[in-house]
Amino acid sequence: MQTENIPVSLEELHATHAAAEALAEANQFRTVPTNYYRIQGTKYSAERSARNNRLTVNLKADVYKEDKRVGNVGFFVSPEIGRTSAGKLDREFRLYNQLSRVLFPEYKTDAELAQVSVAQLTERFTQYPVGAYITETFASEPGALDGKKTYMDAKTDEDAKKYREMGWKPSNYVQSVGKLK
Repeated sequence: MQTENIPVSLEELHATHAAAEALAEANQFRTVPTNYYRIQGTKYSAERSARNNRLTVNLKADVYKEDKRVGNVGFFVSPEIGRTSAGKLDREFRLYNQLSRVLFPEYKTDAELAQVSVAQLTERFTQYPVGAYITETFASEPGALDGKKTYMDAKTDEDAKKYREMGWKPSNYVQSVGKLK
């Protein structure tokens, strides 16, 4: 058994490289499994889109399972109406509505909630935890024929393992916001 370290030559250092797969794994953002979590706002930024002049707020939050911090998440909300191609309210507006209702339970009507400013909402978001259903969503590489990615939510650890083995990239998405459970 070797008891002393062996010096390494400069030639060996030049010939030694890290594995690309390991570098890709190390650079992946850590994600949390699909579940309902407690989130606590940490910071936010806001901007108007050059494309449609819509105010969008980028919220950042720490994610907790029981009392242990397990990650962080970012998501967008908007107090200005946006619609999907099907004509339904988009995720940014729906999340703003849900966040308003959970952070301002003292307001019972839509008219009262409409008086809450974006600044008041972001201030409370950084002061009080809320519940959030977060999905772990995997994206494929763009398709050869249409150039579009396929997205799949991992509902189990086995699903997540399968998508990772296929080389799909994970991301977390806040699907809904509600009361703490």
